[in-house]
Amino acid sequence: MNLLEKEIESDEEKRKELFKNENLAIRYDIARTRRNELAQKEKLAREQELDRLHQLRQILLTYTELATKMSEADEYRQLGNLTKSANALDEAIKLVGKMKGIADSRKDYYLFKDEPKIEGNEEFAILKVISPVFSQQLVVHLKTLHSAMLFRLAILLQDKEIGNKLLDETIKTAQEILKESDNDKNIVRNPLLPYILSEAFLTKAIRITQNEPASKTQHEKATPYFKEALKNLESAAALLDEYDTKEMNVLNAIIKRNYDHLKNPQSFIDEAQNALLQGNNKQALSILQTAVLLHRTSETWTALLETSVRCNIETKELTQFLKDAEIVFTKDDLIGQTAIGRAVIVLIEPEISSKKLLEDKKQTLLKQLESASKTIAELKPVNEKNELLNGKATAILAKLLTLQELLINDEKQCEIQGREAVHFAENTLASLNKKTDDEFEIYQQHEYKAIAYHALGYNSVRWLPEHRNEGFIAYTAAIDELSQLPTDNSNQITFLGSPLLNAAVNSDSDKIAAEEQTLRTILSKFIEGTFTLQFGEPQQASEQFERALSESQTINIKQANRIAAEAFDKSNGFDTEISFRETLAAYSILADIAANKKERALENCLKLLNTDKSNIVSAIPNVQSPLLALALAKTLDEFVLATGIIFSEEKKQYLTLAKQAFQRGSEINNLPKLKKQYPHIAALIQLGNDWYANDKYFLNQLAANPQKAQEIISLGLKRHPTSRELWEQYIVLQYRQLQFRKVSVEDYQTLLNELVKAQQDKLLNLFVYYYYEGVLRDRLNQNAEALIAFEHAVQCAETPIDVIKAKAKAGELRTRLSTN
Repeated sequence: MNLLEKEIESDEEKRKELFKNENLAIRYDIARTRRNELAQKEKLAREQELDRLHQLRQILLTYTELATKMSEADEYRQLGNLTKSANALDEAIKLVGKMKGIADSRKDYYLFKDEPKIEGNEEFAILKVISPVFSQQLVVHLKTLHSAMLFRLAILLQDKEIGNKLLDETIKTAQEILKESDNDKNIVRNPLLPYILSEAFLTKAIRITQNEPASKTQHEKATPYFKEALKNLESAAALLDEYDTKEMNVLNAIIKRNYDHLKNPQSFIDEAQNALLQGNNKQALSILQTAVLLHRTSETWTALLETSVRCNIETKELTQFLKDAEIVFTKDDLIGQTAIGRAVIVLIEPEISSKKLLEDKKQTLLKQLESASKTIAELKPVNEKNELLNGKATAILAKLLTLQELLINDEKQCEIQGREAVHFAENTLASLNKKTDDEFEIYQQHEYKAIAYHALGYNSVRWLPEHRNEGFIAYTAAIDELSQLPTDNSNQITFLGSPLLNAAVNSDSDKIAAEEQTLRTILSKFIEGTFTLQFGEPQQASEQFERALSESQTINIKQANRIAAEAFDKSNGFDTEISFRETLAAYSILADIAANKKERALENCLKLLNTDKSNIVSAIPNVQSPLLALALAKTLDEFVLATGIIFSEEKKQYLTLAKQAFQRGSEINNLPKLKKQYPHIAALIQLGNDWYANDKYFLNQLAANPQKAQEIISLGLKRHPTSRELWEQYIVLQYRQLQFRKVSVEDYQTLLNELVKAQQDKLLNLFVYYYYEGVLRDRLNQNAEALIAFEHAVQCAETPIDVIKAKAKAGELRTRLSTN
């Protein structure tokens, strides 16, 4: 074009020739104009290319910095410097933002889409390049790693204030990323992110509860965080369904475990129990310490308290656990109160062993033991159907009472405590003999049997003479039980159980002790059989004599290879030795009753209980022998019978005492070993309970034996002076008897007085009262009063027959009055 233009400009002829052709001239002018335009666009293209190259250099440099920071973050993480690792990740995320700013700062232009078009409006098209310089998935990944690093740093920092700020930053960062992911459907959600978020929320919640784990208020403050943690775990679990790699399987297992922990406190308890069964007591304790931070429940605190005792932790730590548990447990929670009792034992037992224990300290410890034992004792009857719980509660009761003996100065009271401890211990052994496939239940059976045997061992050593070996057997049985627990030192004590017992009892001296025990047992059985026969149970007495005779044939007790628990069960027990003198005394008391010497019988009963008439009520719970319980109850029953049928305050007192004494006899006789030892006493005690339970026993007897109506009604009313049914039967019977024998006016007046008194005490049906008032007043010639009574009877009648009876009497009386 330049050459053509020069040639035309230099040659006038050619220029004239060009302009002669109008179209050609126009084209020439357009070409000259377009040339300048093309030159400008060429210049523009060069500038755009330079800008693009500069932009690419900046992006490349930023990429290099980003890669460097990411490698630094990984290097510092490997070296354990989480602070620098987190800072490097923070820089990497800033570089991602810088790179995005570079990419968004300009647009790339191209001169032509295809070939240049000389004509038209689309000669030069513009193409915008919108492909991102990096994947948005990378950004999410980087931010997720940053959140993870912030979280790890937050939980590792010693400075809790900074750590809490980092936790807040972790939550904020993670939530922002989740929001970005929600807005961009092209981003694949990373399950690691909600997992980190749940961990951050969980950590915040735990930091609220950890200083006061038993505080209801603190747990309520932490509840929103626990809920957020649970919600994010659910999100993470849902996202993991899309993955199928080993790494994600590991994360899946962690998320599932954390979800179970947050949702269900029992999952913690199950883990701890498995650890205990493996002998890892410290691990179990650690699991449960975390559990109580998440779940303020009786179950988690019970497990923690029991496990802390198993771990033999420091006294200060156990004391704190105990204080916290007392806040959580309610007074009616037997499981929790039993765990408290066990902790109290572990804390107090070493102090009692101190030689420098001051009296004030003794009293403080005694009050603690009494409080714990009283709480458990009051709750225990409600849970008798749960054998494991019953066994645990009675084992702790036995040990608590045993420790109280060491602090009580009163020898008699000590003996009472000792006997009760023995009864509870024996009840434990009976409750914990259930066969089960539950490994942890078996574990607990061994534990609490050992506690019961300790109580038996101490009391046997203290109260039985030297030639008795129950104490030795009980201690070896305790060791036997402990040796079966999966603890670190179990192998060191296994040989001390039954092997030690066998080495001792297979000596010749054991035979003498065994024969002496057997003879004493035989003598006791004969004495018991005698008074059982005396008091109306010949069948039971016969069986008791038979047992005694059978035992006398097998005095040679020596055995080889004894198992300690079985050996103790076959021994004649603590109660036989201690109760022997009471057996003789009870027989004497019952003989006094038969001789109508009830005052002396009561005095001798109370002497055995180390008290007098003024303190009978508090003495009854201290009765520990079924024989003494029966003797005391029968004595008090005699006083009830002696007070007649009229209700009074004195009668009320003796009724209450007699009923309590029979009930105490049932409680004692229901203890497993005593039930086996005194089956012949059970029927007599049960009969007494039937007498005092309600009036149905006597009403049933009256229906079955009408010929003995007088005796049955009299005994019934003496024991149930407020029974309306018995009073009605009594009035009817008394009146009928007056009709069939020669009587005086005084006899009718006496019965009328009893009738009036019964009515004043509201013990009679109104019809019965008015009808028999009319009959008796008629006999006493009080005609006007009798007629009024019959008329009232008509109004009060509830059946047609009663109406006819009352009207007939009233009509008869009117006829008589009119003729007179």
